[in-house]
Amino acid sequence: MGITKNHIEEEEKNFRLNLTPVLNECIGDLTLLQELVMLFNMNVLEFIGMAKVYIKNEDYESLKFSIHKIKTGLKMIKIDALHNCLIQMEVTIVDDEVDRMQLNFLYECFTEEYQIVEEQLAEELERLSDEYIE
Repeated sequence: MGITKNHIEEEEKNFRLNLTPVLNECIGDLTLLQELVMLFNMNVLEFIGMAKVYIKNEDYESLKFSIHKIKTGLKMIKIDALHNCLIQMEVTIVDDEVDRMQLNFLYECFTEEYQIVEEQLAEELERLSDEYIE
């Protein structure tokens, strides 16, 4: 099943980021978690910029590599909506004839969803920082 705008909007309503499991994997080291989130954000922003260029230039091999590279971070931070969007992008690219309209749509969905995720990451880090201090 592909991603639709309604699907994305429905996931946005239900999505609430929780970094506590990731903090536990960092052995409770909040500084390490903050560094991971900062690196994650940098990697996603790099992906967004490069993917736009790759799509425009129809450089699908580079796009596939870029998608593969970013998926690990999404899995680590447990952001399924973005991860699923990338999986759909991969499926779109695998076809002999790439559906550019669908690929552009998925790219836009990814960038819109990331804005929400970025805000929630900041809120969640703040929440954990407050709990850590208390």
